[in-house]
Amino acid sequence: MPRDRHVADARARGAAAARGGRALAHRAEEGRVPLAFIELDREFHRAIVRAANNPILADFYESLRDRQTRMGLHAIATSERRMAGVLAEHKAIAEGVRSGDAERAAASMAAHLAATMAVLRSPDLNYPGLAPPEKLL
Repeated sequence: MPRDRHVADARARGAAAARGGRALAHRAEEGRVPLAFIELDREFHRAIVRAANNPILADFYESLRDRQTRMGLHAIATSERRMAGVLAEHKAIAEGVRSGDAERAAASMAAHLAATMAVLRSPDLNYPGLAPPEKLL
C-alpha cells in the first residue's frame, strides 16, 4: 500500500474514533451511572485500539475487559469529579486523534492513564463511606 494511502486510511480510522469519542462523552454526561460510564469508557478506548488496525492488540485489549471494569469502577468511586476528569481527558485524546497529531494524542493518553493510576493508588479507596456497591450498578 502506498504511504499516502496508508496515512489517509489511518487518519480516517482516527477520525472515526474521535467521532465515537464525542458521542460517548455526550452519552456518558447524560447518564452518570458508574457502570454505564465505565462501559462507555471501554467503548471509547476500544475505538482507538481498533483504529490502530492491529488484531493482536485488539484481542489483547478485549481480554482485559473484566479487569478494566473493576479498576474503572474503583477509580470513579473516589469522587464524582473523576467522571468529569475522564471526559476532559477523553476530549483531549480525541482532539489529538482527529487532528492527526500522533504526539498530542499519545501525550493526552499518557496523561489520562497517569491520572487514572494516581486515583487508583489513592489511599481514599480504602476509606469507608465511598460509593456503596448498589450505586455502582
